[in-house]
Amino acid sequence: VEEGGRPRMLIAKPDRKGKLSAATAWRVVSRTGNHAVLELSPETGRMHQIRAHLMGAGCPILGDHLYGTGQRSADRLMLHAQSLEITHPDGERRTFSAPVPSEFERVATRLGLALEYGT
Repeated sequence: VEEGGRPRMLIAKPDRKGKLSAATAWRVVSRTGNHAVLELSPETGRMHQIRAHLMGAGCPILGDHLYGTGQRSADRLMLHAQSLEITHPDGERRTFSAPVPSEFERVATRLGLALEYGT
C-alpha cells in the first residue's frame, strides 16, 4: 500500500491475494502505564515488519510517523537494533552490536521504563 508516496505494509486478511507471511517473536522488558520496552526478534525479514506488527497489535512505536497514531510522541523513531546476526558470504555467522542511543535512555527515564536488554 502506498500513502503519500511512501510504501506502507499492512496486516493482510487470510484470503488476500499476494500476501506474504511474517513472524516476530517478542517479550516485554519493562512496562508502565501505556508504554513498554519490548525485545523483538523478527523471524522473517519483511520491510517494516516490526513496525507493521506493532501497529496491527494496537501498540505503535513511539515516534513512528508512518505507522503510528499521527501524534508527535517522540523526536525520532524509538526502534533500535541492539544486535544483528547474519551469515557472512564466507559462511560464518557474525553478530554486530550497538549501544542503546542516549535519546532512548532519556525517553525511558521520562516514562519510568527500564532498559534491560538480552536478559
